[in-house]
Amino acid sequence: MLSYDKQRQLIIVCILGIILTLILAVVALVLIWRPTPEKEKVYKVGEVEMVTLNNDDLLNEYYIRLKTKFENSDIDGLADLVSPDYYTYTGKTREDVMKMLTESELLGKSLSLENGVLYSIEGYTNIYALTLKSDGEVYSMNIVVREYAPEQYTIAFDNFIDYREHVYAGSSNSVELKITKMARYTTSMVCKLRITNNYKDTITINTNKENGAVPFVSSMTEAVKYASMCTIANQSLEIPSGMAREIEATYNMANLTDYMAYNVLVLNDTTFNGTDGEVGLEYYLY
Repeated sequence: MLSYDKQRQLIIVCILGIILTLILAVVALVLIWRPTPEKEKVYKVGEVEMVTLNNDDLLNEYYIRLKTKFENSDIDGLADLVSPDYYTYTGKTREDVMKMLTESELLGKSLSLENGVLYSIEGYTNIYALTLKSDGEVYSMNIVVREYAPEQYTIAFDNFIDYREHVYAGSSNSVELKITKMARYTTSMVCKLRITNNYKDTITINTNKENGAVPFVSSMTEAVKYASMCTIANQSLEIPSGMAREIEATYNMANLTDYMAYNVLVLNDTTFNGTDGEVGLEYYLY
């Protein structure tokens, strides 16, 4: 039989064991049931948490913005968004545009997106062509959104994309070609071309008087687009040495990728006095 001291020590050890077991059990339960703290997001200087939007999201965003302005009859807000080159090319004033908006029968109405098309065009992040329609009515309006960068955009009407001057200048075989003016639409492109003869003698453009005097070509696919209208179609153009002539050509650009696909203008069937044969002079716009 254990002595009194031994029994006393055993009882103390058992009590301490029970207390330690209870403490460990309580700690375990606390750790199990305590909610995990949220991980704090640490941002570095210059770091931005981005939300990625696809092209459909952006198209819908522009639709909502324009729809809101129409439904709120915000004529001034819409006129503020109109691109300056639209005014320049069409000859319209801000007052003309505000009158057009007033007469559109779309202000203050509930609108829906009848059609939305995305174009990839050199010089812009994206081009969005939207057709807004008054719900339950026949009234609609085409608006082109020209996006330079996120939150940087202007608008235009009537399928108009942009108007630029002094667009291009290049030379081939001593013949200089300049695009002095260019108007781009979602369906067509109009170019005013200035041809300068720096050759020592007279040259002739479109010698065989073909309809396709100034074809537009894709350097990637070699596909050819002929002008729907051209001032020297079916006729030749002679340019004496040191002289320049201006012509105009219009091209159908109805496909969504036409502006990116076609990039070479050609002066067809060009002859040089004093030399044999004809050559197509090529000018790479980009």
